[in-house]
Amino acid sequence: MQNNKFRKTGNCDIREYKCPNVLIHFLLIITTVLKTLKQYLFIIIVTIVGFCTLLSFGKAVIAVTVIRSAAHLNGTVNGLTSDSALAHRIKNHLDAWFIFPDESEIIPIHTGNFNNRIGTGINTDDDTAAINYLWLGCSFTFGDNCKADSTYPFLVNAALNKRSINAAMGGYGFAQMLLRAQELAPVLKPQTIFFQYSDWLVERSQSHINNTIKPLPFSAPYFYSDANGNINIEKPLFDNTDVLALINTISTGPAGFFYRAKDVFSYQTILIKKYGLLAGIWFKQQTGTIPKPEMDNEKILAHTLNQMKLLCAKNNCRLIVVGIGNQTLPVPAGVNYINAEQSLVDYQKLTGLAYNVLYHHWTKNREEDFDHHPNNLAHSIFAKSILQKLKESNE
Repeated sequence: MQNNKFRKTGNCDIREYKCPNVLIHFLLIITTVLKTLKQYLFIIIVTIVGFCTLLSFGKAVIAVTVIRSAAHLNGTVNGLTSDSALAHRIKNHLDAWFIFPDESEIIPIHTGNFNNRIGTGINTDDDTAAINYLWLGCSFTFGDNCKADSTYPFLVNAALNKRSINAAMGGYGFAQMLLRAQELAPVLKPQTIFFQYSDWLVERSQSHINNTIKPLPFSAPYFYSDANGNINIEKPLFDNTDVLALINTISTGPAGFFYRAKDVFSYQTILIKKYGLLAGIWFKQQTGTIPKPEMDNEKILAHTLNQMKLLCAKNNCRLIVVGIGNQTLPVPAGVNYINAEQSLVDYQKLTGLAYNVLYHHWTKNREEDFDHHPNNLAHSIFAKSILQKLKESNE
């Protein structure tokens, strides 16, 4: 016998449940909307594609303009070469420049035999002679927008009459700095390695993309943990040669409309190619084909400094960690550590805007704070704090 009761609501027969009229009306509205969208689907797709193309073209025009302007102010932009391990390094025997935006000052940039910064007029033929100090870091140690003889590595060397190699490089993170130490320490046999520590150096080693070099995707080595929890370095996941070649073409080529249009097209072509690569990398990381970055900051810092201690022990040299900028992670016990950034704070007890005014790079009339890298005064204070620590340790 059929026990189920039937109820009728409008045109909808259901068992034991009521079908409200509002649901029917909602479904009818959705159906009508879908039919309307179907009629105009082609127009909608064309509009979306056209908008995205126009937006992409506009961004490409801006990017090409930015690259050309940046290369004018920073001659090292065209002094980079792609590297399978480091992702990029500065060329040997480079003659380049930094120019202040108001062109009030031009800073010469020269490099030696080991992708290292040297002063103007310095002979590089004796680079293989006995090296006292090896300096490793990013653009803060390289000395962006400062003359070589105004940077803290040079000032320390000059005060103590030491020979050194400043192998710092803009855009580097801990992974690249560790690789450079492993490359140079056995060759140069320095007495001391000064190794910069800043929070951003850890963060740069947690991604396969170098976000300091824009506006195109630029690869970088990064740290990852294997199945046993051991940290390793994953090499750059794609080559940077095409990006560097395009930057060189844009920054040094003719400025006519035809050439700019050609540059915009080349930029968009490479951008599409890189985004395709990045999509493939993301998928492979999700499936485990490519390791994901290690995201534990303290673990990376401890691993990097431990590897540096082992390297120094093997090559009979001393490790000194120089803290610059934000340093929120605890430096492991047993590491010789100098918080040079604290010396800036202690100098006149300045913070906020006053700190920026004193230690950043400004145009001639103090109209523009155009670069947040440490200026000459900041470098001199860094050097004094390091010299004081060396004196205390009877260096």
